[in-house]
Amino acid sequence: MVKTFPTGFNEYCGANVEQMPALLKHKEISPMSVAGLMKSRIIYGDQFPVLLDNYFDTSDLIAYSDSDVRKVKFIFTTDNQGKITRSGRVALNLIKPNKERFKGVVVLGNKYDSIQGIEVPVEELGILDRDLTRAQILNSKVWRMLARNPDEVPKDIAEDAQLLPEYVDFIASRREAREWSSSPIMGVYMDGFDKAKLRAWYVRRLEDWSDAFGRNSLGSGSGRLVGLAPEALVKLNGWKPSQKEGERTREIITIESLLDETGYTSDYAPTQIKKLQNILDERGCVIVKK
Repeated sequence: MVKTFPTGFNEYCGANVEQMPALLKHKEISPMSVAGLMKSRIIYGDQFPVLLDNYFDTSDLIAYSDSDVRKVKFIFTTDNQGKITRSGRVALNLIKPNKERFKGVVVLGNKYDSIQGIEVPVEELGILDRDLTRAQILNSKVWRMLARNPDEVPKDIAEDAQLLPEYVDFIASRREAREWSSSPIMGVYMDGFDKAKLRAWYVRRLEDWSDAFGRNSLGSGSGRLVGLAPEALVKLNGWKPSQKEGERTREIITIESLLDETGYTSDYAPTQIKKLQNILDERGCVIVKK
């Protein structure tokens, strides 16, 4: 099957350390961010299945501190118009051949402190290493950052606050159409803190639940970057949410599904009720009258 992309989308397949320099040679081309991929899938996913059926590396980078500090820096190398920023180009230029690497990372050493990014302690990142419910995704620090929620990132890189809710609903609905389970989805998977290092975020295909991985191997031959030409950026920058958050379909949870989730359906009523309440609280749900 021929892989076709929308106009202005250019695929760069191969090791990121080789493909990123090739992409950056074109001054009018910008590497696609996670937020850019979200909008691309919403706008074009049904017309161009290649966007749903493949994973993609992105221009959003993550720097890990050493094991003593246990913090990460989110490095957004493009602004909210999709253009590479000055500091972003400095960071992207670290992804090239002949840099010190260990198992597909750029080793930062003491450069971690000087690299520009939004620093977050690991304990504030939210639920990691498993797939999430809709409420958990919307409350995930990582997903809110990657979707560039205005409450999480500076104004010059922020996107519409409804991008993440709309993307979650888009992914869930397309999974249901393909007869896959609709929940949970979009897990967040991080790397360890063995050394100060730089990696890039990549997002998996629809079939793999659109998980976000912050442990991309920059030297792997299976990398897949997308360069966006100006005409592609115009379309993505014009995206508007289709609905307000309050107008979206609410998640319907049955008592049967909650009982199954507790795994202790034979407990005494007070214990069972407490467990059900904990699950509701974790999902950000409240009981409402029909």
